[in-house]
Parts: sequence; structure tokens; C-alpha cells
Amino acid sequence: MKVGDLVSVMNEWTRHNPWMKFEEDKRPLALVQKIEHLPNNVRVHLHNGEKHRQETLEVISENR
Repeated sequence: MKVGDLVSVMNEWTRHNPWMKFEEDKRPLALVQKIEHLPNNVRVHLHNGEKHRQETLEVISENR
């Protein structure tokens, strides 16, 4: 995951059960604005001001 990537925010259920993803699920999309490395954690700042742990996000499209 890098700055500029398009990510979706996973809910608790799909994060622990990745096989439960369905095409019709509507998950919020956001762009990665900043990545902050903390002890035992990586916090990702999104363009809408939200902050999430890296494990709660799924990369949809990479900015490469």
C-alpha cells in the first residue's frame, strides 16, 4: 500500500472472513493520502480525513 492507492474500508466481518466478499457489497472507497508508521501499527490517513489501521483496508487500484 502506497500514497495515491485507491482503497476500500473493510468492515469487521469481512476483515475476519475474507471469503465473505460479494460483488454487490457497497464499501466506502478512499485515496491513501499519508502513511504513518507507529510502534506495532501502521496508520493510513485517507483523503476524507479518516484514519485506519492498514489491516482494515483493501487496495482496489494501485497508483504505480
